Amino acid sequence: REQASRLLLEHVQRGDQGWKASRLINIIPGDPLEQLLEERIADGLCAHFGAEVGSATIPLQASWHESLKSFRRDRRQSIANRTRRLERTHSLESLHVEARAELAPALEECFAVASRSWQGGAGTSIASADESRRFYRTVVEEFGREGKARIQLVRLQDQTVAFEVALSYEGCHYALKIGYDQ
Repeated sequence: REQASRLLLEHVQRGDQGWKASRLINIIPGDPLEQLLEERIADGLCAHFGAEVGSATIPLQASWHESLKSFRRDRRQSIANRTRRLERTHSLESLHVEARAELAPALEECFAVASRSWQGGAGTSIASADESRRFYRTVVEEFGREGKARIQLVRLQDQTVAFEVALSYEGCHYALKIGYDQ
């Protein structure tokens, strides 16, 4: 989960999307993503938790590699060591999907991951109810027509283990839903 959270932050901080900020919503207290964001704030990343509980707005002023330079030396070394260790033992891939024809199949992968997550077990995932599936399919289809829908997939050993469904609008990245396999 920590690696998936790191990849998500790398994705939103790439700097080549033309976004001014990224807004992450519904961050679960104690989740690795919340912990990672708090570390990034401590490391000098210009991020802050918003007025909404569990939300964060991250002004994107630099790429992941530029932001990494601002981290404490021990943090940079820890990230580099963990990344090398993971890459030696596992095949890890991050996919950014925005092509309209690829969005629907990617969303189905999101539903599969959500079903395997803790939310799936609790019956609250985006895949748990027909209404929820319909909602996300409609949002992705409608915004996909305008080139504003984005899906980020993280694959480990060729299996999708994490996702983000997002919208890009007026220079901002809006994370609608993130999920990961347990």
